Amino acid sequence: MEQGAAQGGPRRAEVRGELERLRAAYAGGFGKARRRALRAAGRRLSRHLPQHFERLEGIAREAGVPPAWLCLAEAHARLSGRVRREESALRLSLDLPAELRERLVARRSRPDAGGFASVELTCVHWASAIGGVNSRGLAVLCSEDRAGEQLPLRFLVQELLLRASGLDAGLEHLRRRARYAGGSGTLALAGPAGAARLVEIEAGRVLADRALEPGPPAPRCALRLDPRRRSLAWSDRAGGLLELRVEDEEKAADG
Repeated sequence: MEQGAAQGGPRRAEVRGELERLRAAYAGGFGKARRRALRAAGRRLSRHLPQHFERLEGIAREAGVPPAWLCLAEAHARLSGRVRREESALRLSLDLPAELRERLVARRSRPDAGGFASVELTCVHWASAIGGVNSRGLAVLCSEDRAGEQLPLRFLVQELLLRASGLDAGLEHLRRRARYAGGSGTLALAGPAGAARLVEIEAGRVLADRALEPGPPAPRCALRLDPRRRSLAWSDRAGGLLELRVEDEEKAADG
């Protein structure tokens, strides 16, 4: 919950602003949609990925909003993009609504109850992540997320970064967790040795798992994950390039 509090507290106004925008979009159907999201995504998250539900609760507590609002915001968001492999790195060009592009932020995760540290790209009001890289050099990103009534696939991005020590372990953990948690869309995984996989999932079932071969750079690169450098680079709101490395977080904690 502390990691969620660290995210929701400093960005309280942004979180509340996004949720007010969402409430206005649903108009009179907001209450019904909120309850439906809590029953579907919220229950799956608390049951199968409790550590990430705690993060969501921490964001909600510090922002002063009900957790059900954040469950709805997570389920409401759709994500699509084009992923490319460039040597060992993954590059993603994102197709996001303007209101979500304005909410993109990079964050650091350093679990205090086991698991691996990581850096991720997310939105200010999300406990899930679009993509990231962990301290073992595993990079994971979501290039398509069709949440609907299911748990957003972005939560499995965060789960793999937390739990998986490498590409093979990540693929195994993904198959196991997806069966319980659900989710539909596409994930890309890459390790520091250069191998990368593209995995298509429908309602928690893996439909395809194939090698992601090197290709031309994505035309608009919003996110670049480098497993060898354990780094994340992304274009921020002002058009500048921001880079975070997992080692930076580890050195700060040790020093």
